[in-house]
Amino acid sequence: MDARLTRRSLLIAAATVPAALAVPRRAAAHEPFTARVFATREGLVGGTTASGHVIVENDRFVALPSRTALGEEVTVSYGDRSVTVPVLDVGPWNIDDDWWNTSDVRQRWGDLPRGTPQAQAAWEWGYNGGQDGKGRRVKNPAGIDLADGVFWGALGMSGNDWVDVAFPFVTELSTGNPQLCPQVVHSFPQVVHRFVHRFVNRRAIGRPGRPRPSATSRRPVDTPGPAAGRRSRGRPARRR
Repeated sequence: MDARLTRRSLLIAAATVPAALAVPRRAAAHEPFTARVFATREGLVGGTTASGHVIVENDRFVALPSRTALGEEVTVSYGDRSVTVPVLDVGPWNIDDDWWNTSDVRQRWGDLPRGTPQAQAAWEWGYNGGQDGKGRRVKNPAGIDLADGVFWGALGMSGNDWVDVAFPFVTELSTGNPQLCPQVVHSFPQVVHRFVHRFVNRRAIGRPGRPRPSATSRRPVDTPGPAAGRRSRGRPARRR
């Protein structure tokens, strides 16, 4: 049997295995919970946060959408940079969405996967009618706000983008016993809706962890491809 054909068949088979059948990894009992979410810049210099902190220039803190995280610390990573900062504000969209917790203790939106902010679900696949907890139309999938000192200074971000957030005060597992990490399998309609929505809106916010392509790197729609305009190399028709 052709080795290339066998390898191709295995790749196709692996790609078509349902996520529900995949074997989840095991995690250390005290491993901090980490998730990738969309981050936006808070700004608001001179304003007062939910914890009473007055925001100064180049301040270093984050906002998470639940008061239960106030006073805690999280580690935010972007590319090869990371910084550990306190949670001093509530936002960006909701005030009762502790998306880093499991569904059994999550304040609200317990039917969402752990690590998925309600705003992200509303943006990506129309959850809650595409609105946040206050009935506002969600305009981006943000699950965390970054103060200027974190956004520009520590992480060197130039625009809103996806970041990795680790929660030292929240572990993957609630006990020390060997258990499988929490796995959530979306229903098929939600998966399809989520994929289509991401594909349509990928130019608006970019793909997670990947920079948005510049205008000069895109081929114009009406530009012919490399095969366009070539003449057929077939034999000319014989005259009768």
